[in-house]
Amino acid sequence: MLAGLLFTSLVLIFLVFDNPERDWRSSVLSAGVVWGVLATFFTECKKKWSSQPITILMAQ
Repeated sequence: MLAGLLFTSLVLIFLVFDNPERDWRSSVLSAGVVWGVLATFFTECKKKWSSQPITILMAQ
């Protein structure tokens, strides 16, 4: 999961930096925001999975 998260963040950062019209500071800021949102999302999912794995498996 961590490898996928790192890969996704790298792809997002490259996509952000590929846009030449944007200022690099806003690119770094948006990449940081995306990274923060992804990290928070995966942390919350991991907490839910560790606390009630059977319920989540049955719900899917």
